[in-house]
Amino acid sequence: MKQNGTLISYLFFLFLVLTPLTVSAEVLLEAPVVEAMVVEVVVVEAVVAVLNFETGEPKQAVIYLSDLERYRLFFEAPENTRINNQDTTFIRLRDAVISKELFLREALRFAIKKPDTAEILTGLKNLRQRFQTAAAFEHALKKSALNLPELKEEIALYLWVNQLLRERIQEFIFISPKAIESYHLSHLNDFISKEIKAIETQITAILRDKKEVEKKSVYLKRLKEKVQIEFVLREDEIPQ
Repeated sequence: MKQNGTLISYLFFLFLVLTPLTVSAEVLLEAPVVEAMVVEVVVVEAVVAVLNFETGEPKQAVIYLSDLERYRLFFEAPENTRINNQDTTFIRLRDAVISKELFLREALRFAIKKPDTAEILTGLKNLRQRFQTAAAFEHALKKSALNLPELKEEIALYLWVNQLLRERIQEFIFISPKAIESYHLSHLNDFISKEIKAIETQITAILRDKKEVEKKSVYLKRLKEKVQIEFVLREDEIPQ
């Protein structure tokens, strides 16, 4: 009899203990499921300038700070960094990228032939030679936040601009014998002990380069008259 009483007491104890657990489990099952919050990280780039065009499409182009860095890493001519003028590096790079954007629209307007795959690969090969080692090139690529296909796309755009300049400027530059003679006479000390043929070739190259810079400047001035350029980022605001 005593054993039966003990058994009943034990069963009653189990009932008291397990019942709250069962209810708690049911409450948990019926509770609303809260989904994990997914936070999307958006990288905001610093805007250097905005170009608003009167005609053509698209009506607007945005120049980012990263565009300037990519131009510096891969496309700026080494001699440009040695030009002695009042422009800072920031202004020099900014103006160069804006010029590229303006010339790209001209290439599109005149239906200039785009570079083919072989030309792009040659451009990539030449670009790699700017760097002393493969590791230096890879470091620059990583710093630019571009992958190789994206870099090829950038190369294609710059080759397209170069083709425009050849067709619209370089092919219309003519250096007369009189201009060569005049330059020679005013720079005699620069050509001592040189053959006349070598002198003519050198002077022609010098005068052609000078003419190209002048014509390119006039071309750009005309293009800038058709666009409103809003300078957004000042040099002293560049993130360090």
